Amino acid sequence: MPEYGAAHESVPVQEPVPPPLYAPEQELAPVHVPVPDPEPRPVHAPSPVHEPVPVQDTSVPKHRHPNSTRDNIVLP
Repeated sequence: MPEYGAAHESVPVQEPVPPPLYAPEQELAPVHVPVPDPEPRPVHAPSPVHEPVPVQDTSVPKHRHPNSTRDNIVLP
């Protein structure tokens, strides 16, 4: 298309397009905000060690998906 003449003058004038709301190239790097050190926390006494709770042995098997186990079906 020629840059001059009647063909160039017949090009409609485009209205300015507003910038998109989100453009990946305009994404800024995360700004590191220095966090002040928190106040020194007092050292508490260690929590008491709890006795291990015996595991309850339930005879009910855990729920499993029906297809979780595969049985070899022998076909005649």
